[in-house]
This record gives sequence, C-alpha cells and structure tokens, in this order.
Amino acid sequence: MKFTSLVIFFILHIVFIVKQLNGARILAVKVVPSYSHQLPFRPLWKELHKRGHEIVLIAPDTMPDINLTNFRQISINSGYKQFREMNFVNYRLNNVSWISLVKENMDEYGKMFIEHALSNPEVKDLYAPESKEKFDVVLVELHYMPAIHMLAHRFNAPLIGLCSFGIPTIDEYLLGGFVMPSHLGTWEMEGNVGTNLTFWKRLENFWIVWHWIYVTYRDYMPRQQRIAEEYFGKPLPSVLDFLRNISLVFVNQDPIMSYARPSLPNVIMFHSTHISKNVEPLPQDLKRFVDNATNGFIYMSFGTNVKFTYLPENIQQIFHDVFAKLPYKIVMKLENASQTYENVYIAKWLPQQSILAHPNLKLYIFQGGLQSTQEAIHYAVPLLGFPMLSDQNYQLRMIESHGVGRGMDILNLSREKLESTIREIINDKRYKENMIKLRIRVNDTPYDLLQNLVWWTEYVIRNRGAPQFNNSLAWQPWYQYCDMDIIVFLSIVTFIVALIVLIISVKLLIYIYKRWSKVSPTNLKKKKS
Repeated sequence: MKFTSLVIFFILHIVFIVKQLNGARILAVKVVPSYSHQLPFRPLWKELHKRGHEIVLIAPDTMPDINLTNFRQISINSGYKQFREMNFVNYRLNNVSWISLVKENMDEYGKMFIEHALSNPEVKDLYAPESKEKFDVVLVELHYMPAIHMLAHRFNAPLIGLCSFGIPTIDEYLLGGFVMPSHLGTWEMEGNVGTNLTFWKRLENFWIVWHWIYVTYRDYMPRQQRIAEEYFGKPLPSVLDFLRNISLVFVNQDPIMSYARPSLPNVIMFHSTHISKNVEPLPQDLKRFVDNATNGFIYMSFGTNVKFTYLPENIQQIFHDVFAKLPYKIVMKLENASQTYENVYIAKWLPQQSILAHPNLKLYIFQGGLQSTQEAIHYAVPLLGFPMLSDQNYQLRMIESHGVGRGMDILNLSREKLESTIREIINDKRYKENMIKLRIRVNDTPYDLLQNLVWWTEYVIRNRGAPQFNNSLAWQPWYQYCDMDIIVFLSIVTFIVALIVLIISVKLLIYIYKRWSKVSPTNLKKKKS
C-alpha cells in the first residue's frame, strides 16, 4: 500500500513539473539597437520555442523566417536612428576611452533606448495595469539600463540577465563581483591593464574605475529609478535591489578566450551558439570571385557598428594602396559599394560565415568583435584586428596571446606596417596552426552549450527563480566586501602601536643618554676637579 502511494505521488509530481514547464510563457527583451547584441541569443529563443514554450520577443531586429505559432515578435527598431549617429571611429581617433564615452552618453542613450522600448504601443499593452498578460520568466539585456528589468517585477516573474559579451563592471559590482581596475579581464579599461603595471598606473586605474562606479550610482541610477516609476507606477522597489535578486546571468564568453578571474555563482557562460551548422551558399558572382582566387583571398569587414567610410580618407587610402600591391584577391564589406577596384569585390552586405568557411580564405581583417572572433575560430581563419570600441581591445589581446592573429592601432597605421603584418600572418604557418589548435580546445566542451542555457532557463521556471545562487556580497557595502574597514582599523592600530613604541623608544634613549652623560669619564673628572 505504501509502495503504491509513493508511486502515485511520484507520478503526480512528475505531471506537475511537466505541466509547469510545457506551455511556459517567456518574455525576452533586447534593448540596445545593435545586431551583434541580439545574435548570440537567437538560437536560444528558437530552441525554447521548439521545446513547447511560448515566446514574446521584444528586440530592435525581428528574426527572419519566423512565422510560428506562439512566437510573437515586437520590433523596437526606432532607436537605430540615434544609435547610428554615434561615430565610434571619431571617438577612437580622438583617443576617447570607452569609460569616458559611456559616462558622456549613458544618461541620454540609456533613457532613450528604454523609452523606445516601453513607449512602443505593443509593449505598453503588455505591461499596462489592466493587462492580464502573465510570464513565467523574463530575460532582459544586462547593459547599464536597470529600469527595463522592472518588467520582471511587473509580471511577478523571475529575472535572467543577458550579456552579449563580458559583464559590465557596473553590473559586476552590483551583483557582488570583484572590481579589479587593472586586471586584464576588466574589458572597459581597454589597453590600460596588465600584470606589471607601475604603482602610479594602478592608482590611476583605481581612480578611473571607482570614480565611474561612484558617479554612476550617485547620479545615473536614481534617474533610472525615476524612469521605471514613470512607466510602471509607484510604489516600486529599488531597481538596484531588484537587480541584486537576479536569478541567473547568461554571458556570451568562452573561458578559454578570457582571462581567469573570480566568477559570480549565478553566471552561466556560453559561446558560439549563433554559428550555423550548415552555411548558406555564396552568391554566384562572389563564389566565382573567391573560387578563382588562385593565391587565396582576404576578407575585410568592420561589423555593423563601425563603418569603414568613417575612417579618414588617408587611412582608407592606405588600405586600398596595400590591397593593390598584394597578390591576393580582396572581399570587402563597404557601405559605398559603388566604388570599384581591380581584384577587389565590394558589397554593402556579405554572408560572413559562408565567406569564412571558404577554403581559399587566408586572412580576416576586422574590428575585433566578439561574434566575429568566435566565427573565425570556428572556421580556423587567422585574424588581423583594429579595435574601435567596447571590448575589442580585450578580444585582440586574447587573439595575440593565443598566437592566432595580430592587433594594430588604427591611429598609427602606415602602408609599410599594414603590408608587412598581412604578409607575416599569411606566410607564417604558425598562425593557422595555432588557430586549428585553438578551435579544438574551444569546441572541447562537456555538454551542448545551447542545451545548457535551455536547461537553466527551465530550471528558473520550475523553481520560480534561483535566489540560492545570488552572491551575498551584493548586499554588503563596498568597504565591507573589500574588508576596507578592517584594513583601515588595522592600519590605525598599527600606526598607534608603532607611534607608542617610537615614543617609548625615544624617551628610553633620552633617559639612557642622560644617565650615560652623568657617569661618563668626562663628567667624573669635572666632579673631581
């Protein structure tokens, strides 16, 4: 009888879990109008839908060829106009650091991107007070905009954060992670990090990062709170406290292609999920061009956020002059596709993965983007990068450390440097060999990375969150989790003890000196006389 009861209980428990999972409603939100921010997570949306979940996706770009039941897409592409007005090349040419760029523009663009999302009529219908919409989990981009995360509060659903590259230091600090201004893994510091920095350089880095964090939490976060209250009403919990309770963070970062550092317990890392298993065929004219490249060809693209035509004309001319001298054909993604050059194929858009998969490709010249790096590793193509923004310096340092490519500074480019570097990478077989070895290591994983993301998403749905993975340090003041108060206390105690010892020593020496003076031979003679 007891055995039968246990069997019935077990079956009912399984049925309850299955019922809870099947038909779960998932809200996915990507706010930043950048294609590269959306790309790594598209396979996750498809796979979750394939497993029977209903998806509502809010994103700047709708996914093509998606006409499925229970898969709704809401486009918020109105933010692209302002975002494309940002000339990242000019910032680079003027030596504007990434942190300075973020501090200068975060308030304006953070507010603007959130408003483009939450003011959208379809989105407003979802979270309106009278709306009866319900979601079992909300997945939102983690990128300097905590107000948008209050969608999870509105639907009383657990929250999962999404990072298309490394966690921003601002959010790392909020979630209880360690802030390490001079560590190689702090990607916002670009080229100003390292293991052998001078004390003064580390002091400068310390000031830059902690002042940025201080100003952000003093000025920017209260404004995010007001934006959240404007759209979701009052009373509203603190956006910062709500984010501290985040269940998980999915981070598009490969441990092999990143510098080891303490990791948050609720971070799930993945990579390369966007890479196609079956690449699409090349357009016929492009296929003929690269198939006939008897010496091989070079592919150059600076991605979606950096336009080659933004470069000064003299720098553009350097590339064109060098390409004209090389014995290789060139395939270029160029906005002004009306230009024609001998031995160069130019197009406004190119099927990148199909090009990288071509056996005649010798070298990929790019801006150091993460998704492009992952694709190049997958197809074992050596790299030459010119970092322009964000984490691109970080990516190129990793590329150089693995011996699979080189990074160059666009500010100090010359024809001689460019030509010699291209020839070195193509002619030195070690770059290609190292890339093949790196591909093997990167692909050597204990499980399917996409299925792992699906499992953790369903774990959060099953358990209505994952608070047990939250770092308790997130709730402690900075001086406590760094033990700064203890260090200051011990420093003061040490100083006081040292001062007391010094005073006693000085007084003792004075006393000894006086005593010695009284019994010295000179004084004795004086007394006798």
